[in-house]
Amino acid sequence: MQNLNEVRFIGHVGNDPIFKEISANFKAASFSLATSDTFEKDGNKQPITHWHNCEARNGLAEIVSKYVKKGSPVFVSGKLAYDKYTPEGATKEIVKAKIVLDRVIVLDKNEG
Repeated sequence: MQNLNEVRFIGHVGNDPIFKEISANFKAASFSLATSDTFEKDGNKQPITHWHNCEARNGLAEIVSKYVKKGSPVFVSGKLAYDKYTPEGATKEIVKAKIVLDRVIVLDKNEG
């Protein structure tokens, strides 16, 4: 059986991308993405916002840093990945999920 690790979202960018040039061969741009949903509470539908950490790398990072802005409606696709780290002085390891992007489409027609 073959494995599959793919996620796709349409949402709004929560912050301007943060671009970093780690080395001559590795660049990254990260931003948060908001998606919305509803859940039922006491017979009434309630809105809920989910936040997703996104990271574009290398050439896509340069494109994201140039064209993606806070509030932009975007389609993103990529793979789910996890970063593990232990903050200094902490006893527990923290696991942070992110989407490593392979595709970003800005859906706002005014963005060009």
